[in-house]
Order: sequence, then C-alpha cells, then structure tokens
Amino acid sequence: MNSSVARGVCIYASVVAVGLPIGFFAPWPGAGEWRRLSPSEATLAPPSSGTGTSPSEAATPVPVDVDGAESTELRALRVTERSLFRQAAPAFAPAPLPLEQSCPPGALYCDEGGTGGWMSGLRMPDLPVHADPAIGRFIHYFAEDKDGRKVFRSWLKRSGRYRGEVEAELRARMLPHDLSALVFNESGFSPTAVSSAGAAGLWQLMPETARAYGLTVEADFDERRSVARSSKAATQHLSDLYDKFGTWELALAAYDVGYKGMLDRVRETGSNDYWTLCKLSGGLPRETSLYVPKVLAIAIIMNNLEHFSLSDQHVDRPFDTAELDVPPGASAAIIARAAGTSVQHLHELNPELLSESVPDRGHDFVMHIPAAGLARARVILPRLLDRRDRDGLELQVGRAFDWGKDEVPGQEESGARTGSSHVVLYRVGDHETLEEIARGFGTSVDEIVETNYLDAGAKLQRGMLLSINVREDVMAHIARKRAAARLIPPDATADLDVPVASTKDAPALPRSKAKTRDRGRSSLGASLPVTPPGATKPRI
Repeated sequence: MNSSVARGVCIYASVVAVGLPIGFFAPWPGAGEWRRLSPSEATLAPPSSGTGTSPSEAATPVPVDVDGAESTELRALRVTERSLFRQAAPAFAPAPLPLEQSCPPGALYCDEGGTGGWMSGLRMPDLPVHADPAIGRFIHYFAEDKDGRKVFRSWLKRSGRYRGEVEAELRARMLPHDLSALVFNESGFSPTAVSSAGAAGLWQLMPETARAYGLTVEADFDERRSVARSSKAATQHLSDLYDKFGTWELALAAYDVGYKGMLDRVRETGSNDYWTLCKLSGGLPRETSLYVPKVLAIAIIMNNLEHFSLSDQHVDRPFDTAELDVPPGASAAIIARAAGTSVQHLHELNPELLSESVPDRGHDFVMHIPAAGLARARVILPRLLDRRDRDGLELQVGRAFDWGKDEVPGQEESGARTGSSHVVLYRVGDHETLEEIARGFGTSVDEIVETNYLDAGAKLQRGMLLSINVREDVMAHIARKRAAARLIPPDATADLDVPVASTKDAPALPRSKAKTRDRGRSSLGASLPVTPPGATKPRI
C-alpha cells in the first residue's frame, strides 16, 4: 500500500468515525493535500473531468436544515439582520451590468441555449460550475469586451499586492482556492473600497458582520480594511455559510444577500437549489442572481489567463513589510520619519488606521512599516517620541514626503554650517570603553553618552549596540573597512553573529574638539543611517 492510499484509508476511517458523509474530503488537485468538497461535488459518481457540470448532470441538492444548528457568529448576524430589516428583505439597486447588453454576433462565450459549449477546452476552478448562460456572458464581458477587459486588467494588476495573503488564509481554512474570485468581485482587490451601503475593505464586510466575527469598526480604526484581519473574518464567515447551506452557490449567495435573507428565501420557496431560486419569481434579488455567475466567471478566467491573453498583465508586487510596536497616541508623521517613509505610504500599509495618530486600544499598536526601515525605526523612534530631542521637521512636510528619499527643507543650509554627519550602529566588543570607541570614530564620549541616553560612568557590555554620530570626513575612511567592522546599517536587520572586529579597524583620527553636542547642529543630521559614498542619503 503506497503512502497516498494509506493516508486515504486513515482519512476514510476518521470520516466514518465522526459521522461525516463519504466524499466530504478529496485530494486537492495537484497539491497532494486535502480540501473540503461541497455535497454536490461529493455525490457525483465519476471523478471530475474539469469541464464543469451541465444542468442535466447536476446532483440532487442536499437538504438545507434552515432551523438547525448555526455558529455563534451566524446567530448574531441573524438577530442583527432581523432588527435591521423588519419589514422586508434589503432593497437592491445594482449598477448596470453587462447582461443588460446583447452579445455581438458570433461571441464565443454567450451561450444563450445553456448547452455549456463554452466550457470546452477551459480549465475549471475548484468550485462547482453550472452551465448557465450568465457565466458565459460575464466571461465574454471581462475577457473579450473592450471596457470589461480594461476593468479586469486593473483588478488583476492590483491583486498581485494582496492575493497571496488572501489565498494563504483560504488554504489555512481548507477552503477552495478559487474563492479569491469573490474579492475581485467585491472590491477589485482594493482594501480602501467603501460601498454606498456601508460595506468596506477587500471583502466588503458590513459593520454588523465584521463585529460578529470580532473585528473593530470605529471612526478612527476599521479592521475591515486590514487585509489580514478581514481575510480571517471573511473566510470564517464563508466557512460558516457553507456549513449551514451545504453548497458553495448558496453560501456565496448568502454572502451577498445576507445570512437571514437567504434563510428566509429557502424557507419561503421550499427550494435549496441556487439555480432554481434564480428562476423563481421573488426567489432572489436580481443582484444576487447575477452575483454567483460573476464570481464563477472570474474564477474561470483566473484559471485560464493564457487562454484569454491576460497572462502578460503586470501585477503589483506585495509590500515588503515588518511589524513595529508603537505606543498609543504616536503620530503617523513621527512614525513615518523614523521608518524612512511617507505618511501616505504608512497609511497604505495600514489602511485600517483612519486618523493621523495611533488609536488607544489599551496596548501598543502593531504597525506595518517598510521592512528596510525596521532597524532604523527601532533606533530613531524612541528619540523622536522624546520631546526633548524633537525638532518638529515632520510638521513642515506633506503626507507624500518620503523621509527615505526626499530632501528635507533647510537641510542644505544646516549642512553648510556644521558639516554633514551620519549615524552608524556599533556593536561593542570585549572590554571596550567609551573613550576607545569615541577616539576610533572621531567623536566625543559626551556625544555618545547623550545620543544613547547612557549614564556618564556606564560600563559597556559585549554585544551592546551604540548609535554613533560620525562626521562625513570620517565616513570615507570607515567605508573602506566596513566589511570588517561591526557596523550594522539601520536600514537592514541587525545580524548579531557577524565577525567581531576591534575599534582598531576604525580610523584613528584626532578626537573632536567639541566636548558636548553642537547645539547649533540640527538633530536631523544625528539620525542619518550609514550611506555608502556616492549614494543618495536617506532622511529622517
């Protein structure tokens, strides 16, 4: 017995032991993993050929226990929706959709007869596909129509930034990979999207749904906009809907029309088949009857990008970020300055933050910043948060000002008066003293003590990191020995296992005549990271 068969026997035994229907689990295509199947998939006798399901081949829908057990979150949603919509189901006024238009003669995917001929040669998603004409018409719109193709390309481009995180969350919950098509349909992969009905974020969660799944929705802080937090909540919600309704078509429709709304329609019509509900008078709102076909069409296109000549579309790269604990009340301007970025980009990395300062959640806020600025921010942020060491330059620049690239107002004049300087992080070696380090870097003991908030008589410990202000003329000497010295650039993660070198590797220059910090020098220059000669200096 090979390993895959043995694993199948073990899972079979486990399924029988807990009373789940046979076929509830099946191998994930091409991945050697296991995913949960919908009941309609599980009851099909032959293996899936990857060509979709025609109406005549569709399995009998599994009964939906509308009055049975439901998750705590779904129960909270039902109660909330009952209070919101006492008189009737939500009213829908959808924007004009491509199905209003007639297909041009000869359009390949406009299958008005419902024969499913357009499926031929296409790779099907890991969601059940019904040969419904609406799916073909949406495929035609997004893949062949000029305007629709332009819309889809913009969605596809933006999706590269967040799709990996969304798909990772789907895998973690053992949900179909192609449910990511829902995000295309809901927001076009824009975490700041807001609907007229009040839904927000990548997954367009309504406030009551978000709160039911543990998200904070407030004026200054809205976790529906957080890619990570909203993805966890939305995938849990989808999983709950699937567990309740038994098919992905009904689960997706419930995601659109609302959990209670779908329960009411199943009760009132006596039908538990999505495609039947679409045809019944008053069965489903028009928008919901088009919602599932659109999601399935997008999923099909995403599985056939080369077929539709969309594989050449450039996609945005995911943000390379790191997490930084920031105290409540810290301004976004100061954090951006410390991290070497702009306030605008900081909000792009933290779309859930809706104010210009960190909200007070009773604890430090985990802020996403550019990964390249993490070490720098750890050194500089405490100094900027200390009002005694702040010059207010962050208040003199706009939201788009990049502290890692742009020229700081008045910097050239300050440099002309006192000379440019840099900051390096130095790892202390065995038995080194402040006097030796200061002499090696051409600075003063008082300068190092004040910069690092040390006691005057402090004894240095091996491995301790010191922030040292180094003059421009000294940097030329240090750059040549940088590979051997214990210098850790603030814009890179500190590696404490680098070879230890002696301060003798640094140039032995005359000690600076200044006994204390030059009060006339801008504190800006004291916080510049190490920059190789000839490179543009980042600003803080």
